[in-house]
Amino acid sequence: MKPKGQRGGNMRNRGRGPVGTVIYDSKGNPQIIENDEARLPEEDPAGEQKVDESGHLKGGREYRCRTFTILNRGERLYMLSTEPARALGFRDSYLFFRNNPVLYKIIATDAEKADMIERELMPASYRGRAVGLVTARSVFKQYGAKIIVGGRRVIDDYWEQKARDDPHVVEGELADPTDILPEEGKPYNRDRYVAWLGASAVYHQQPQSTVPAQPTLLGGRPRKKVHVTDENWISEHAWSCVHYNTALAEGRQDRWTAGYYEPHVDIRFFNKASQPSLAKWVVVDGDGDQIVVDYQMKVPAFTKSGVGIAALLDREGEEWVDDLGLDDKTKRAILQRARDERRWEAQWHK
Repeated sequence: MKPKGQRGGNMRNRGRGPVGTVIYDSKGNPQIIENDEARLPEEDPAGEQKVDESGHLKGGREYRCRTFTILNRGERLYMLSTEPARALGFRDSYLFFRNNPVLYKIIATDAEKADMIERELMPASYRGRAVGLVTARSVFKQYGAKIIVGGRRVIDDYWEQKARDDPHVVEGELADPTDILPEEGKPYNRDRYVAWLGASAVYHQQPQSTVPAQPTLLGGRPRKKVHVTDENWISEHAWSCVHYNTALAEGRQDRWTAGYYEPHVDIRFFNKASQPSLAKWVVVDGDGDQIVVDYQMKVPAFTKSGVGIAALLDREGEEWVDDLGLDDKTKRAILQRARDERRWEAQWHK
């Protein structure tokens, strides 16, 4: 039977990925799976000196996230896909696999999940979830020094020659300068990438700044960061939308009267719809060639909501309102609005 084709991060293989299994990446290219990872056409001899066939690192190197063996899969090392995703800056494992089609996603079987729960590699609440796994060796081959504790470019990269040939790579430079490295003699904190220990907060931690917070374009100051977890992220997302929409409305109302100051050109801009569209000069006093004039500027009452109802009815006919199936009160309001617009436009021709 021909094996099912699968794409990118949506691979749903329940087995061990036997030799000869074919999957398809996000671009539709076939990949052959061996030892639970895509077989690449070539290998780097220098990189092979840094990791063995099971994914164990050599030369005193350590992975930034947890690694472990899986029931009935030998000594090969695996990672929960969410952990390298977070360690490497991805929002979730879906984007991790989507951006790395050469990484093969394995879905743990019920027996494998039960074994991992018993070994306290994940909580019992994950028993009913789809748990994604990826081999540690394939992650190292893809990311090299970035997945190594204190990893340095070229020195800790798998594709050493490619990194050395890249003019943007400085040999010996830290692959991730933002990573928090432990003090000498202390272990590296891998728990911060573990989902049920609050790893979601990693995405909300920003470097401390000595510059005071500035008001945003929405008016007001940035909202205080909230500790987002797997349990509250949906509600926090909804609340963020509410706060954002409220800030937009307040900001628009403020700029309606105060305008918006553009510091690059030192000019204050005002919304076009907030400006008078009818002006009239009036003679106040004077005699002969010397007179005193004043002006009157008018803004229609319907300015904020825009204009165009009259033009629409002129084009479609007033019967169009009847076809909308609206109540009488609403239809009267629409027709009144059209009359107001026509009256206002007529003033220009006086």
